[in-house]
Amino acid sequence: MRQKISNLFKRIEAEYSKLNVFALLLIIWSFVPDSFSRADWWSKTMGWVFHHLSSAMGRVVLLGAGLLLIFMDRQRRKRSVFDVSTLKGRTLALCDELRAFQKELGKEPEIDFKSSYDSGEFTEKNKEFALRGQKMHHGFHLRFMEQAMNLWHEHGAEMRESPSLYAALMGRIDADERLNAIVKEFSELSKD
Repeated sequence: MRQKISNLFKRIEAEYSKLNVFALLLIIWSFVPDSFSRADWWSKTMGWVFHHLSSAMGRVVLLGAGLLLIFMDRQRRKRSVFDVSTLKGRTLALCDELRAFQKELGKEPEIDFKSSYDSGEFTEKNKEFALRGQKMHHGFHLRFMEQAMNLWHEHGAEMRESPSLYAALMGRIDADERLNAIVKEFSELSKD
């Protein structure tokens, strides 16, 4: 249950930016009925602005402003796709593709280890972990290796060669820790 609630909050956070939250608050505020104390406080604080916003037309303006902010934020997000004509854009796009690939594979299973296990038992108990590792390693090589190596060379040509990234790319990429290290290295290169 706790995991479901956590996932719900993550989805809400991913969907709504701070600008969207502000816009939703404006919309909600426009529907809240006025009370004497609020009206008095706003009229003293905001003066003529309050009188216009608390009118029927003012509520329509607030509602329209909130919807406009949501629309503009969604448009901004659509445009924030990386410019693949630049090295930085291609690098960040690869990082996003690698994160999506990692999500496709699902959560990494924990290793089940007891000192009493013999090699056969250990292999049997951790079959799911090994299967995911195989899918990650070979899937990475089939889908991303050529692009990753090209980007590594492009960064190297601009005097930003990363020996640790090369070592990670040449190693076995079969766990989240290794894939995350590659994403981190590429992200660091794109900051320069």
